[in-house]
Amino acid sequence: MTPQLRQAIELLQMSALELKKFIDAEVEKNPLLDVETNDEAVFSPREPESSGVDKRFEAALERLPSSLGVDERKNLTENLPRQSTLQDYLLSQLGLIDAPFITLSLAKVLVHELDEDGYLRGNLNNIASRAGVEVTEVKAALKLVQTCEPTGIAARDLAECFSLQLSEGGKLTELMANFLENMDQIAVRPNAKRWSELGIDAETYAGLLSQIKKLDPAPGKFFHDNFTQFAIPDVTVFRNNLGGWSVELNKSTIPAITVNQNLANEVKSAGSDGAKYVSDCAQRADWLIRSVEQRSNSVLKVAAEIVRFQDGFFSKGVSHLRPMTMKQVAEKVKLNESSVSRITSSKYISCERGTFELKYFFTTAIRSSNGAADTSSASIQKKIRNLIDQESFGKILSDDKISKHLNEEGYDIARRTVTKYREGMNIPSSVERRRFKSNLSKIR
Repeated sequence: MTPQLRQAIELLQMSALELKKFIDAEVEKNPLLDVETNDEAVFSPREPESSGVDKRFEAALERLPSSLGVDERKNLTENLPRQSTLQDYLLSQLGLIDAPFITLSLAKVLVHELDEDGYLRGNLNNIASRAGVEVTEVKAALKLVQTCEPTGIAARDLAECFSLQLSEGGKLTELMANFLENMDQIAVRPNAKRWSELGIDAETYAGLLSQIKKLDPAPGKFFHDNFTQFAIPDVTVFRNNLGGWSVELNKSTIPAITVNQNLANEVKSAGSDGAKYVSDCAQRADWLIRSVEQRSNSVLKVAAEIVRFQDGFFSKGVSHLRPMTMKQVAEKVKLNESSVSRITSSKYISCERGTFELKYFFTTAIRSSNGAADTSSASIQKKIRNLIDQESFGKILSDDKISKHLNEEGYDIARRTVTKYREGMNIPSSVERRRFKSNLSKIR
């Protein structure tokens, strides 16, 4: 594998920030390279005879193996400027959790809504509306995120942040819970009357306050203070005047790389040694420019195909995600599957529903039993929730009945899958729902 090909692989899988740092490092090593932060000029003009280099680049990418050996992967990635953000850390944990697709999908949305201290400041109703789901589904996703480390993450206020941390250590007593509910009045302005209302004295107050002082009021701050990498959108999607979607590169993330021809001419005039040095630098610069250009073109092609295929998501929300594989996208954009995998890694797309990693849109499929198109697991979960929401006290649906109902609609889904999705959405069993509604009717 040539150094140029290694560089091509590195660039293809880099995030926007990694790309910038990589180019900055190359500029330091290559005096012929200049970089401009120009939103309009993304690539330097190409000479007509350069097309052969582009073809070689494309051919090299197509010859990449679908998987690299351990040593090769280490050689490719050991010099990459990778950093772990709070979002990276949380997403890596969510990837290990066995939960319904829609819950995990919404959890990933919430991860990118967290502020630098790790708090979720956004309104859950607004997030649900933007994602096209019920607020109960967002709440289930929030609980999932709050099980991740660091403890206290995704809290909506300081009291909830402390409650999560105390619960983790088994120290959230009823007294402490009451204390936290009134913390803004008690901790800030100590008042003997308020203490007595909670059944505590000055000594107990001091003990509770001592416990709180050991907690972390900003669990996400460590990541913000120590790392500066953020999920910068590589692509932007917006509704155009024709009613469709326009997909554009975020050009501000792509440095405009040019070759300093005046400097090249000066060094060449110094003699044969200078001419060879300039030639080597020019070749490296030319390959870098084309590698960056090819990376951007590939990202744009893949993103455009994702938007075309997932039009329902961008129009109506998470429940309208369609099952999609990397192989399907690869065939459409005429790249191999491994290239699509690299292209969608650490690349983000910004739309009116939020910012999402490109890999987010690849969903598992539920087969159709009547010849119709397959449905994504997210849509099936939405149907299960709707069926349960519409049931009456006299007609509580068991998982088996829900499975049969979906089968009648043409979805090939087993009872155990319905159970898995229901439990993942934190929906009680039919027995528990029947008991709850029975008790509710007695109260009324």
